Order: sequence, then structure tokens, then C-alpha cells
Amino acid sequence: MHKKYYHIHKATALFLAGVLFIESMELGTITAMAQEMMSGTENSAEAMDVTENIGVIAETVKNATNDGDEVIAAIETESTGDDSQINACGYVPAPDEAPAPVSELGLSLEQAKRLLVNDTVTGKRLMSAGQAEELTASYPYSYEKTEELSTYLTENLPAARNQNPYGTCWAHATTGAVEMDMITRYGASPTIDYSEMHLIYWSTHTGSNPVMGDTGDVVNASSYTGYMSRGGNADMTSQALLRRRGIAAEETLPYSSSNTAAAAAGTLVVDSADEFNDVAYLKNHYEINLEGNADNVKEAIRDHGGVQVSYWDKDKYYSSDYNSYYNSLEQSEYNPDSTAKTNHGVMLVGWDDTFPKGNFVAEAPGDGAWLVRNSWASSYSSLMSHQQYFWISYYDTGLLGGGTADVFEMIPADQGYDNQYFYDTQLCLNGRYSMLGNNLTAANVYKVGGNRLVSAERELLKAVSIVVVSADAPYTVQVYTGLSDSADPASGTLAATVSGTAVFEGEYTIDLPEPILMERGELFSVVVTGYTAMEYNYGSDTTVAIHTGESFRKSGSKWLDQATYGSAGYGNFRIYALTKDAGEDMIQNLTVSRNGTSASLTWDAFESADGYAI
Repeated sequence: MHKKYYHIHKATALFLAGVLFIESMELGTITAMAQEMMSGTENSAEAMDVTENIGVIAETVKNATNDGDEVIAAIETESTGDDSQINACGYVPAPDEAPAPVSELGLSLEQAKRLLVNDTVTGKRLMSAGQAEELTASYPYSYEKTEELSTYLTENLPAARNQNPYGTCWAHATTGAVEMDMITRYGASPTIDYSEMHLIYWSTHTGSNPVMGDTGDVVNASSYTGYMSRGGNADMTSQALLRRRGIAAEETLPYSSSNTAAAAAGTLVVDSADEFNDVAYLKNHYEINLEGNADNVKEAIRDHGGVQVSYWDKDKYYSSDYNSYYNSLEQSEYNPDSTAKTNHGVMLVGWDDTFPKGNFVAEAPGDGAWLVRNSWASSYSSLMSHQQYFWISYYDTGLLGGGTADVFEMIPADQGYDNQYFYDTQLCLNGRYSMLGNNLTAANVYKVGGNRLVSAERELLKAVSIVVVSADAPYTVQVYTGLSDSADPASGTLAATVSGTAVFEGEYTIDLPEPILMERGELFSVVVTGYTAMEYNYGSDTTVAIHTGESFRKSGSKWLDQATYGSAGYGNFRIYALTKDAGEDMIQNLTVSRNGTSASLTWDAFESADGYAI
């Protein structure tokens, strides 16, 4: 996957050792204030009037809620002897940072989602433009095209958070994007608050594997007592989310002054029982190119509430007159001492195609700006400010240098699965995985029940998760059950085949046509043909382990065990199997009707049944 490291900001207000908690705000307030700023005044005097008006509105919002209580419930502060806000560094540049690949198909995001599972579109090459045109006709827009909308602002935004003084913007941006998805798609309350600290911890520490047990993978957490400021990216957080650890309620592990200080000192004690105490699970993670697929980014903002991006932040590129940001310099000029193109992660929650190109510190090549949601909120900052919500030019060099909009499509935890089979337990702290060639056929072999002492007698395999490291990439998933040879992933019964095309790079959960009933101890395999990914042992960050009988790749007609034939430093394939425990209830009122050589069975249905075994 592509690397997108970013972490922190610079001096702006008072040193805050804690976090700002905003319990509620009037819905639509941010939208109204942003619309004020979209008026596009052309002189600084008028712009200052708008800024002052926004300050008044912001103060009103701070002091008034539905019950009349003060919105700012708690601000934990610590004096540092000066007026500067301290922000830790610790940026770790990715060795091959690059924007997500561009989709050339010209499809809407909705069309891309439908194409993810489409048995009629398969093949050994990337999809052609002609096929894309056919699909455009097959999957018409169900709503107004984004290019016909010149402005859009997400409604019901949760309150802006405060990461300072730690370099944790990457986790704040992911957590905020998940909150927005749950608000937009599931109607969650705008006051929801998920734990950034939980995501930070489980994105930087060795996790467990409840089904397969200790796989030998290790995140060298002892080297990262400074994980609060070492930096991170959406690849790291998406890996945590894909393994169902990362999105817990704020009270599970609060981003409080005591917890953040302990984490910074390497002394934070976390209850391992909370590792998988998530309130939402990742279904799909889309990585969309900001420049080449801008319309898809707009659709994602509208459909999911917001997207995560990164850019290079430096105060001199911010205009307080227009509450706008634009950096026109090449990366070699604004950061000559490093290969890093971005240093800060935020969210995009709206856009304005008509935002004047002259309303920046320097004139941009054209009109247009994204509305940014930042994570530096404090009692001293207005809602429409560099610290909370501001406009960034479509043409910002740092934004385009990061190049990727990360979209998190979640499902509530109660709609998830009981068991998740995988081997790649470690989280690569630099987000690096090897990209494998098209048409590679890879497989993971699992035993039903895994290595648990106690498990269900039967499980229903309902879905698989795969990682696709290209755009416009066809794939095929096959499931084999009852394997007779643990070294041959295709030695059993072909129980399911699903094909489709991943229009964008990312992680995807593929539902099977029908649940597959499997018995405890039975060997099964998930075989994936297409672009996929595997673990990589990147420097001292992580240690990956692989054992015989786990991951295989096909060479001609032979299956090669990765533990024996894989290259040094590489681990397991990132192929996941998702199951539900099968109930033990006996069916009632079974009747058999015979008709010559055939017979039909009928019985009373269970409302919650996913399938039946007779």
C-alpha cells in the first residue's frame, strides 16, 4: 500500500496537555459559518469583517446548547512558561511515498462499489475503457452527479478534537472519518466520540490473534515508547481496523492528559481485554487519488461524511484574512532536507468549486477549495480557523503530494462476524507491504476453529477480506472446503467463486453468494487471483513470522509454500476469512414429500438463521 506519513503541527496557542471536550453543538452551525466564508470577498477589509462575524457565531455556539449549559465541558491545561503550543515531532518518511493509483474507468463511487462484486467482469488484464462504458450504462447514477454540485458541506459534524501536544493527527483523522461515516450512513448521533487513544495504541503495539493464536509476528513496541509523536498514516490505521481493533468508545481509553502523558512516557497500561472491544468494524477502505479522481473524492465526502488526507502544514501558507491555505512551492523547496511530502493528517468534509483563487496567501492556478476539519481545537480558536475548519486550495502542492483520500466504510459491530481468520498479526508501522504482480494466485489455508481450545462445532463462512494494491484491478476469490492435502489449497471441494473489480486500491470485504457450513477441525482455503499484498519485515519496526502450511502461491500447476519458497523478510498473504458460529438448534416440524425419485423437505424457519444443516 502507499505510504502517507504525517503527524503534527506547530506553535499556535497555549500548551494543552489534555484534550478539549465539546459535548454538543447546534447542528448546521459549521455549515452556516463555512457558507459565510464562501462569499469570496476580494479585499482584506471585507474578509476581516467576515472573520469577526464568525468569531461572534463561534462564541455563541460555545456558550449555548439545548439545555443552556456551557459547551466547553473540560479543558486540562499545563503551564509551560510561554504562550507557544508545544507539538512533538517524530516524522518517519516512507521510503516510496506515492499517491494512490488513478482509476481510468471514469466510474462514480457508487458504480465502483457495485462493480466490486460482479461475476460478469473477469479476465487476466485490467478492465478496458470499453468495459467501463458498458458499466456506466448498466449502473446509472441514483442521485445527482457530483460535477453538477459546485459546493457541498457535510452536515451534523462531530465537534473538532484537540490532539496537542502530541503527534497523533493520523489517528484523529481516521477516528474522525469513521465517526462521520457512522453519522452519515447509520444515523449515529453527532455527539458520538470514539477513542483516538485506543487506535493509537493498537496501531503501534503487538496485537493478539484470537482464532489462530500466536503467529510469531511482533511489533517492536519497546522501541516506540515515543509512539505518541513518532508519526503515522492511514495505512497503519486501516490495518488495525481490518483486524477489528481500533474503533472503541472514548470511555474505553480516553485521550486524557493522564493517559497521553503516560503513553508519551511509555508507561501507559492498557487492558488487553479491550483490544477487540470495538463499536464498529471496517468493511471497505478505498484509497482514491485526489487529483486524478477528484469527483470520486467529492462523492465519498457526500456519501461518507468525510475523507482522510495529508498535506504539508506551515503557518506562512495560511491566510487568516480568508481562513484559507495554499502552498505553491515544490516539495524540494518547502522541505529540502527530507523526502517527506506531507507532515499533517486531516479530514476533508466539503468543497467549493467557486472559492476565489485570489483568496489565498498567493494566487492559486484556479478557483476551488476543500473544507478541512483539523484537530487542534482549543478554547482560543474559532470554529472557522486554522485550528478547526479552514479552506485548502485544490492546487495545494503538499495536498497533491500526499495525493490520497482515504475513505473508511464501516459496519456496526453487531452486524459483524464472530470469527476472523488471518495470519498477518503484526502492524507494519511504516505501512509498507510488497506489491505483487497481476494474475498471481495466492492462498491461505486455515483450520476451522483455529488453535482455540474452545470453539463452535460448526461455523458459517460468510465473507472474505482481501487487500488490492492497484486500481481498476480484477480479482477472483475461490473457497475450497474439506481439504485432503494441507499443502494443496485446491485439494478440496470448490464451495464458492466470486469475481469482481476493485476500482480503487484498498482493503475490501467480499460477501460470499451463500454462507458455507464448515465443521470444527476441517481444513479450508481462500484462494485469490489478482493484485494482492503480503507482510513485509521492514527494518526494526516489526518482525514477521511465517510457518509451513499457512500461505501459498501458485507456480504453473504447483503450489509453493511461502515459508519455504518465499523471499527473506516476507510473511503471510493478507487474506482473511470471516465466519459466524452456527447454532445448534434443531429444526422443527420437518416434513418430507416424495414424488417419484425426488423429495422435498419443509420445516419451520428460524428468523435469525443464516443456513441449515440436515
